[in-house]
Amino acid sequence: MPTAAASVTAFVVSPPAGTLAGAFSARHASAGRSPPTPAAALLVSLGRWSSPLGCHHLPASPATLSPVSMAGDAPPTPVVTVGADGAAVGDTLGARVLAAAAAAVSARGVFRLAVSGGSLPKTLAAGLDGDKGDDMPWSSTIIYFADERVVPLTDDDSNYKLVADTLLAARDGSGVQVVKLTEGLAPPAAAADYEEKLKGMDMADGVPVFDMILLGMGPDGHTASLFPGHPLLDVTDMAVASITDSPKPPPGRITLTLPVLNAGRNVLFVTTGGGKAEVLHEIFHGSKDVLLPAARVRPETGVEWLLDAPAAAQLSSPFVAA
Repeated sequence: MPTAAASVTAFVVSPPAGTLAGAFSARHASAGRSPPTPAAALLVSLGRWSSPLGCHHLPASPATLSPVSMAGDAPPTPVVTVGADGAAVGDTLGARVLAAAAAAVSARGVFRLAVSGGSLPKTLAAGLDGDKGDDMPWSSTIIYFADERVVPLTDDDSNYKLVADTLLAARDGSGVQVVKLTEGLAPPAAAADYEEKLKGMDMADGVPVFDMILLGMGPDGHTASLFPGHPLLDVTDMAVASITDSPKPPPGRITLTLPVLNAGRNVLFVTTGGGKAEVLHEIFHGSKDVLLPAARVRPETGVEWLLDAPAAAQLSSPFVAA
């Protein structure tokens, strides 16, 4: 197998039935999603899970990549992009955000971005540092939160504070808007209030449509504040839901629901560190009947996973660049 031309490798995974399934499709373009632009020239696809590994060497240019087609209308197969380290992941993430922002502003005049907490805002801040950050259309950008802790905005547990201290630390006067949690409300009221703030967005079948949603994933497979086995996973009649018994502190949170996560034009997971390797193996190679929350994010426009090498360590060896 040839050596990748850069520190980032992209591949498509077709997992077994019952996990992430579908086809990498031209629906990326038809739904207004910017296709991935891997820096490496290697795209590896798996066919039927029971068949031997098939390696397809394709040109790096996304314009020349042919869809991997499968029967039916299942969501597209996730695209996984592996960087050598966190810096490479940050650079790729920055490029993805810039491309999505440019497309959104050109098409609709505004870029609506939903972000999670954890290490993601810091990674994104690094990816948009310097010239790339200067190219970002901040004055046309509105930042929302995929989930938020119901705490004061100055609390160290606040995702707003995390974003303000990292991504927006040097953006005073940029004109960027941030849709914050209203302080002083109980979680159910805070969720209802935040859903009101989503009015005026594009809707698809009554569901708000974000131009881009950036998600992380915990070692248990949770994403946003959607935890394994929790009733919130089955909520379909609200865009924003509340949780008062979060397995992780603080217990009170609000979160975008799965219908909203699955309606995004561009949906990316950013997952780094060896502590995530086992759950990633479960998601991509496991055969669980009950999907982990992160595995239930299956938008029709496709989803991309940005991983570093330690996070990808338990994926099949041809996938990780040396």
